Formats: sequence, structure tokens, C-alpha cells
Amino acid sequence: MLYPGFPSVQYSIWKHIACNKLQLTEEIAWMYFEQYHMVAGELSASERLEMFHLSSQSDRSSTKQKMKADTLQFVLFLYIQQLHKISIKSSLVTGDEWPSRTRSPDLESARTATSGKNLDENSHFTFVMHHLNDLMELIIDPAGSALTDANASIEAIRALGFVIAASIDGNRTLTPLEKVAMHPSVAPHSGYNKDSQTFLFKALHSWFRSNLTQSPFGISSCIGNGKRLSWLPIDTTTATKRVKSAPNGHLVSREFVKGNKIIIMTQVGKQMVARSSGTLEQAYIKIHRCQYSYFYLLSPLRSVSIEKCKNITVVLGPVEVAIMISGCENITVIAPCGRIVIGNSSLCTLNLLTPCRPLLLPGCEAISLGPYNTFYPKLEDHMKKVMIPATINLWDQPVMAGHDTHGESSSTWFLLPPTDFAQFIIPFEMEGKTTSIPFPLPSAYKKALDVKNKEYKQWLKSVNESTQDVEKKQSFQALVEQQFQEWLAETGHKKEIDAIVQHIDGKFKFDSKR
Repeated sequence: MLYPGFPSVQYSIWKHIACNKLQLTEEIAWMYFEQYHMVAGELSASERLEMFHLSSQSDRSSTKQKMKADTLQFVLFLYIQQLHKISIKSSLVTGDEWPSRTRSPDLESARTATSGKNLDENSHFTFVMHHLNDLMELIIDPAGSALTDANASIEAIRALGFVIAASIDGNRTLTPLEKVAMHPSVAPHSGYNKDSQTFLFKALHSWFRSNLTQSPFGISSCIGNGKRLSWLPIDTTTATKRVKSAPNGHLVSREFVKGNKIIIMTQVGKQMVARSSGTLEQAYIKIHRCQYSYFYLLSPLRSVSIEKCKNITVVLGPVEVAIMISGCENITVIAPCGRIVIGNSSLCTLNLLTPCRPLLLPGCEAISLGPYNTFYPKLEDHMKKVMIPATINLWDQPVMAGHDTHGESSSTWFLLPPTDFAQFIIPFEMEGKTTSIPFPLPSAYKKALDVKNKEYKQWLKSVNESTQDVEKKQSFQALVEQQFQEWLAETGHKKEIDAIVQHIDGKFKFDSKR
């Protein structure tokens, strides 16, 4: 039975269900509601900005209580969260570790049928096929009749398009699911009745089962049919393999790029990858099994996942939906993003500009949270493209999901001490108007940065005043240079500097070409 307000559900109703029936906390209830809107992409720029402002407000806010979501799509969004459901009982029986660690096979071996079974799109396809009946039941009101005799409305099929995409021309273009189901050549099979404008459940269910396939824009397709990027990664050692990367942008038509364009970078070791181009724009970036490398991906992105990486630094352009970090150790991520989610990771530093509270999943240890600490000339233009505001930053208010919040928070995460805060300089030139970090730094961090800048200027002044003699000045400069080179070698930064120098020498340039 549908409740008042259908086809939309207010946050107040969802919060009542989540907190009183499902025993979720208010912050987790809001996180689900907020994340649905970020994934669905149905809000205008002004509505999205208003939602982000509500994130920092009390749940008693009347505006927040009245915020709405499409009921059927939101129900489907909640249901598909079971995709990665963890069973403690089954873990005890099988002896598997709990919480389970994210499965992430060698992507290069995904060309084989066996290993491909572990890829995301196969898991998604299997889940939908196994739960198709439940998914359809959720959006169909049987009105007292047997389910097999029930009818589905056009609105219900449109909602199902949140989970299932459709095409009638061999995946060259995507067409709304309800339009495909109503197409004259398909209607006899989908059970569509033009007079009642409804679909017979039994026929529709059979049509789905006969025609559902894996996403043609998924990771396995990207690896199998994607083109090797022509980018020139800068090796920091002659023994390093060339970066393994593959995009599928040429497979996706421009009007359907959002959410379907994928770029994979896997097994990158001791290299620098730096780019700002149309190839990256609105792409899902997957950084997988990389180590001792530096990534500068300075374009507006759709989403990013970083899996099983060690000792890497990732500097990202604004990420519209979310950054997912899993199974990583000793990595640094600097990014403006809609949300960041991290699990099963340790010794990670996150410098963030985010309007949503960071989500910390089980398995995290020693996660350092700091404010966003860099900029590049096109940053503000890119932030506008993906609707990330510069007026809200909840970097220091993480939500811990699935934790014993009373006993684990001190070992799970901490705020970066202001004395350890430093501005990160992006060492590449490009055109643009941004000349500083767009979000005001918290006072403690600004003060610490001002102190460091003042000390540096004072040191520089003292050096200039005390080394008037030319020979002494040259000798002093040589000593400083020697100690600096020793420090670079000891810390491992020399390889990064060498790679940057090669970029500056003209072996790489930022451009806007696809």
C-alpha cells in the first residue's frame, strides 16, 4: 500500500522508518538519503547546493525534513545495498575473514572467463538476475490480485531504469527503459497494453530474464575492447614497466558518457601519471594495485576508486559523486569530492574539500584527515562543472559505519595536527583563474601555515644578509644543494622531482583534447 506523498517520499518519513524500524542512526539515515540524490543526479545545481547546506544542519531543520526523493527509485537504491551484504554466520561456517576484504583480482587476467566472474559488472548482473522478482515486486502494487496477474505502471518501469539500462540499436545508444519496453517490436514480449498503459508482470519478468546482459561499458569490456592510452607516463626508473591503462570512451556516445566512461590504471609502479584532458572528464577512474607512484588527474571526474594500492599520492580534480578507497596502505589523496568512503585501509592521509561527511567503514586504522591543501588554475571552473561548492567543507566530521564508535574512533582516525599541515604545490602550468585554495582554511591550520611562511622568509632574509661575500655565498649554496639532494634521496622524493623535471622539459603537457 502506498503512503501519502507518493510518488515522492519526504526525508522525515524515511528518517522515521530508518531510525525507529531499522535502528539506524540519524546520521546514517541522512547519508543514505543524500547519497541517493548524488547518484541519481536528478537535482539542479541550486537544489544540490541546498542539499549540501542541509548536511551541516540539525535533523530538526524543517527544510531538511521536507526534502524529497522519488519513492520507487529510492526503494530500489536501498535494496541494491545488499549487493555487498556481509553474513557473520556464513563467515563462521566457511572460515572466511569477517569483515571480508574487498575482492580485487588482477584486472589484466580479466580477459579470461574464469577471473572475469569476480569483476564488478558480473557481480551486479548476478545480483539483479537472482533478485529480479524482488526488485519488480518492490515497485508494483498488486492491488490484492496474484502477483503474476499484477500490472506494472509506466512509472514503475521508469523507476526500474535506475538499475537497468536499455538499448535497441546494439548498445550504440542508450534509451530509457520504459521506451524500449513500449516499443512496437518489443511490446508483445514485454506485456505492454497500450489501452491501459500497463505491463503484465509475468510477461515483463520473462522478457527481462531473456534479455538481461552484463553492462557493455563495464570493466571487462573496457579491458577487452578499450584502447591503450597514448599518454606518456614518466618512468622514474629504467626497470619499470609501462603504465597499464585502458579507457572505453570511444565505446560510449557523448550523450551517455556520464556514469559509463571508465579509465583503468593498474599495476603502475614507480611512475608519474599526470593529465588534464577531455578523456578524463566525467569518467569513472579505477586505480588498482599501484605502488610508489604519483597521479595528477586534474579534470572534473564522475567517481574514483582506489584499490589495493601502497605508497602512492593521488591528486584529483573535483569528483562529482564519490571516491572509494579499499585495501590501501600509506597513500595520500588530495581532492574536492562529493563524498569519500574508505574501508580496510591504514596509514592513509586524506586532504579534502567535501560537502558530505567522510564515511569510514570497518577495517580502517590510522586515517589522517586534513583540510584541502592545494589548487590549480582551472580548479574553480571544474568545481562548477560537477557542482562541488567551495562554501562547505565537512572534512573533519567523519561518520563511522559498522564500528564500535565508543572504542575504535581513537585508533581509526585522527585530525592532522596543524603543525604537520603544509600546502601541496602542483608543479605544472595551465591556463585558468584560480590562484589560491578556494576554501578558507580553518584558523589553526592557516595560523600554522602563516608561521611556516614567516619562518621561511626570515631564514631567506638571514641567508641573504649573512652571505654578502660572493665566495661564501657560493659555498653556502653548494652546501644547501648537497644537503637538499641527500634529503631527497633519503625520503624518496628524488624520483618524483626527476619525473617532474621531465614533464617540464616538454615530454608532457596538459591539454583539453579528448
